[in-house]
Amino acid sequence: MAPHPDACAGGAYTSDGGVGVGVGVGVGGVGVGVGGGVGGANEGDGGRGSDAGDPGASAGDYDAGVRLLASAVGVDMRSGWPPAGADLIRAKQRGLSTDIASPKPAVSPTGLIPLPSPPAGLASRALTLLSSTVASALQASVHSFLDSSLSIGSLTLAHAPPDAAVFTFGQPPGVATAVGAPVATLTLLHPASFYARIAAAADIGFAEAYMAAEVVGGDTPGEDDPDALLAALRVLIANRDEGSLSPGRLVLSRLTSRVAGLVHLVGHRNSLAGSARNVAAHYDLSNALFATFLGPSWTYSCALWADASSSAAVAAVTASAAVVAPTPAGASPRAAMTAAAARDATGQTVGGGGGASPDALDEAQWRKLDVVIAKARLYPGCRVLEIGCGWGEFAIRAASATGARVTGITLSVEQLELATARAAAAGVSHLVRFELCDYRSVSGTFDRVVSIEMVEAVGAAYLPAYFAAVDRALVPDGLAVLQVITVPEARWATYSTTSDFITKHIFPGGCCPSLAVLVAAMTSASSLSVESVETFGPHYATTLAAWRARFSAAVRRGEVAAAGFDDTFVRKWLYYLVYCEAGFATRTLNVAQLVVGRAGNVGVLGGPPPRE
Repeated sequence: MAPHPDACAGGAYTSDGGVGVGVGVGVGGVGVGVGGGVGGANEGDGGRGSDAGDPGASAGDYDAGVRLLASAVGVDMRSGWPPAGADLIRAKQRGLSTDIASPKPAVSPTGLIPLPSPPAGLASRALTLLSSTVASALQASVHSFLDSSLSIGSLTLAHAPPDAAVFTFGQPPGVATAVGAPVATLTLLHPASFYARIAAAADIGFAEAYMAAEVVGGDTPGEDDPDALLAALRVLIANRDEGSLSPGRLVLSRLTSRVAGLVHLVGHRNSLAGSARNVAAHYDLSNALFATFLGPSWTYSCALWADASSSAAVAAVTASAAVVAPTPAGASPRAAMTAAAARDATGQTVGGGGGASPDALDEAQWRKLDVVIAKARLYPGCRVLEIGCGWGEFAIRAASATGARVTGITLSVEQLELATARAAAAGVSHLVRFELCDYRSVSGTFDRVVSIEMVEAVGAAYLPAYFAAVDRALVPDGLAVLQVITVPEARWATYSTTSDFITKHIFPGGCCPSLAVLVAAMTSASSLSVESVETFGPHYATTLAAWRARFSAAVRRGEVAAAGFDDTFVRKWLYYLVYCEAGFATRTLNVAQLVVGRAGNVGVLGGPPPRE
């Protein structure tokens, strides 16, 4: 359902300014206690909450809650709000103002008899009572849900003063610590708003409460500890995977999740036009933003960290490859770039990271790229198509190390501009070119296809089209190397039909396939088959922690604000990084590298090993 054009205030508010209860809500997505828009006190007069005008998905997500409460007080929402024949009055409550409907004593065209207009003072007291009653009911509902759902780990919700109440769910903290289960404390700065969001939208509501600064990690109201948020997410994941935690047990959340899932599946389809919109919504935010945490390696995918197993794998892969990739530090022409040569037209440092020197994260990213180069068995003059080229790091490194000729495609204008500038600065423009092009529109054939964490933007319905495009692009003895984020097979049915924080707020149209779904799509639409699979999901948790550290440092330096992003965005981005880190740390998410080709490719992959 599309939102109404006006965002009326959310009715009366509780003492902490958190929850709009209202009878006077004109937007399907705002307050109304169970409606979940809450946020009403995010502005000084409580007039409009931050979610009030959120278009599309967020408006529809909570509309069911608005209607439920509206019907309970005899308001007909079928024709919008206010009902025909009603006047708007202003009711004052503790310094906050709110629109409520004052119907005229005539029968409305909808057939409902409007309620008589009470005196303003009586209306204020009635709404205050209703607000308090609804807020208490929502808190009790969420507490009951957590109390019956959490059996692994410990989660404490501490209300900020003046309430200062403390509630612990799951195991006692000492018991959880003793058995190695996660222990977390969250401080609720606006408890009523927090509980309304959870009741209305479960996990998405939790994320939006964090974005709105209604809840912070840790036990100190004035400080936010993202590590405490990480621990809280680990508690929730542990209980979800055990089977006891299901958002569907919150009745209103079950309704809104179905709406959100439908909006995601229908509203963000990855058609040719839809893919361009979805990609732009994330990757065209600002190169300056991505520079704050990607750093000199400019690589937005899982790094390969130097533990014993990965080091052995790297050595084995590079030893068997046709070429040996360069050492990560100092060998690339990038390292010799001067500051003047490394600036694009906007004056931004092309090397990234505000001129920061390479660190362990960059080394890990280059190690991953070197493994991809080795698995692809590149050679001088080898024609390579990179689907989803990002800011050009793989293409630049591959061309520099092997002499391969790389064509990188992207749908992001920002990426295209910076990748082109970086290739020129690295002195490989004669080997590398970048195009604004959809994978379905690629022409010509290539010896190799490389696609590093781009499949997630394809969408489940378009996976066969993606593999058909890879199949068309490859010469008969060609190889493709794919790096893909995957979800567990057991969660695919639920995950693929619902929306979550990531698809609503970070990657519209995004979908991480399960490995079985990925291979099935490839088999159905191409002549390709899998030659090898390697997974290293926990390395992504370390990568995300490193990105978070860089981003937080950039926030403290004022670089994120200077790039045009406000505090709400900062909290959203921190939640995104922590949320994903929790998924990979608990192996709820994985990342895989696949080498795919065609049967009989002995010439490239080799034959049997010799007998000893």
